[in-house]
Amino acid sequence: MLFHSSLCRVSLRKVTYTHGNVTERKAFTLNIPSETHIREADYFGMVSGRDVDKFSVTGLTPVKAEFVDAPYIKEFPLILECALIHTIEIGLHTQFIGEVKDVKVDESVLTDKKVPDIEKIRPCSLPRKVAPTMDRAAPRQGIFHWKRGVKALCAALADTRPLFLLW
Repeated sequence: MLFHSSLCRVSLRKVTYTHGNVTERKAFTLNIPSETHIREADYFGMVSGRDVDKFSVTGLTPVKAEFVDAPYIKEFPLILECALIHTIEIGLHTQFIGEVKDVKVDESVLTDKKVPDIEKIRPCSLPRKVAPTMDRAAPRQGIFHWKRGVKALCAALADTRPLFLLW
């Protein structure tokens, strides 16, 4: 019998604090923020957890994942808990490939059929490099949606076929 698991991948620079955590714990979570948490997501992407307690600064809540040794963010509507199964060194980055062990979806973003709705999730991503601060009036300019990746995830969660996400 063949078993096809759901996989996702993420690439991180080797100098980051997160890189060390993923390597040590052999696990990671993908936390998909909605537009309502864009400032907090922006801050998390700009400041190192090595230097600052980002949860205290942003007011977000870390939660211990159930199936892997990594935290997730309670306030974000879509979470993937991933067990590290492979790494690929790519210059200054390492690509981490994880098997999805659990998917958590806030009930407020589900359809009547209990499938994640991308229009309710309203995922966001941010361009790079602006001074890290939670005090500014607006997040970085050039905000765009992760529509393709999250839309594929939502479709896969409604289906039984294997999933491979390129993040």
